[in-house]
Amino acid sequence: MPTETIKVTIGHGCLFEVWDRLNSPAQYVAVGQVNEITLPALSMGSAETTHFQSADGIKTFIPTLAEWSEAQINMNFRPGNRETVLLIDAIKRAGGVATKELLLCRVDFKNGSPSTKFLFSAIPSITGISAPLEDKKTLSATFKPAGDLTVQNATYNQL
Repeated sequence: MPTETIKVTIGHGCLFEVWDRLNSPAQYVAVGQVNEITLPALSMGSAETTHFQSADGIKTFIPTLAEWSEAQINMNFRPGNRETVLLIDAIKRAGGVATKELLLCRVDFKNGSPSTKFLFSAIPSITGISAPLEDKKTLSATFKPAGDLTVQNATYNQL
């Protein structure tokens, strides 16, 4: 029986990038020290349509709107270093009361050829900073997509 070759890759080399409009020229800038990226998941909502005459006493549903869950990153937290400052500044600019700007995010999976990029506008939040006794300090942030995701340069075999 022939053996199937399984093609898998690890996360090493992936990038989480944010749009830095204050740069000249404006461009995507990689957030360094990221050690975990969780992409948004797509789920479909539903509305119950059960009524008094529903067949066999079984609840019935119809599909409603699709929704992307939050993306999340975890990173090494070093107060005052470039990566931490870049992320916090980008979140502050995006979450400004006056501007209500969305943060443009790009996740680049560089393990394939060509790389696969996921782009989305998001509402960012820092969800935690942790300083355990015998481990590294970490920062966690979430990014709620404000619309659909765009996938660039993906082929079926890469996803």
